[in-house]
Amino acid sequence: MTVLLRRAMLTMGCALICGSVALAAPAPSATPVPLSAAKPIRRLLYSFTYGSSSDLSVHGSGIGASSGGKGPSSGGNASGISRFRAGLSDRGTIGVDVLRVQPDTGLIVRVWEHAWKTRSAAPATCVVYGNTNVICDPAKKVNVEEFTLLRFLGKNFINPVEIGPKGGWKIDNTGPVMSMKNHFRILKNVKGVMQIHETAVLTRKGARPMTATTDGKISYDAPRSVPLSIFEDTITRERKSIRQYEKLTTQIQLNLVHDSMAAVKS
Repeated sequence: MTVLLRRAMLTMGCALICGSVALAAPAPSATPVPLSAAKPIRRLLYSFTYGSSSDLSVHGSGIGASSGGKGPSSGGNASGISRFRAGLSDRGTIGVDVLRVQPDTGLIVRVWEHAWKTRSAAPATCVVYGNTNVICDPAKKVNVEEFTLLRFLGKNFINPVEIGPKGGWKIDNTGPVMSMKNHFRILKNVKGVMQIHETAVLTRKGARPMTATTDGKISYDAPRSVPLSIFEDTITRERKSIRQYEKLTTQIQLNLVHDSMAAVKS
């Protein structure tokens, strides 16, 4: 559920405005090439580190059998709250092949992940847009760190028309249940290499309300239309049931190590 929640956070914006969208393809030819076998027009490789910690609190009724009905019982916690903590970390490489450009400027890409521990993922086909929307094959596994990267690979992520006088722009998507608000601000620009601060807030209403807040830093090479590095720190708070609440802290770091269209300087 945690992975699905973070995946929803990163792709919810497109779901709100696109609905159920199939992966678009260019006009058919006499001998179409399957996307799974298509030769990329560009290949990107990123190193990544992933870390998460979960704190689940279970609120008891305050009366437990061990107390004989005469006092609070919560597994030794007199407050009536039991806590369960867990952590996960991994690192490895994420690869992205840019396959085609759609008429609507969406990039069809193939993404995969090789991790040291448990987070490896087989190639999956996705479409990415400059407004951070991402659509991936629902039958494939795509990890949250892959979505984090894909959000910033779309054409015109840096759109001068949308940038305000203070170097900022917003991307908001609001629906009846979920809303996603993104704010980006350029802190520094040296010959097109921009240092960008990102804030994002995802909220969900209903019986299981949730709020996820992201603070991020992006180094973006505008002439090459590619992020050089991405760091995101996200805190998610969710009511999982009437008495269960979870706080999830996730940190993701990505660094470009290879670009087939340009040499990457160390």
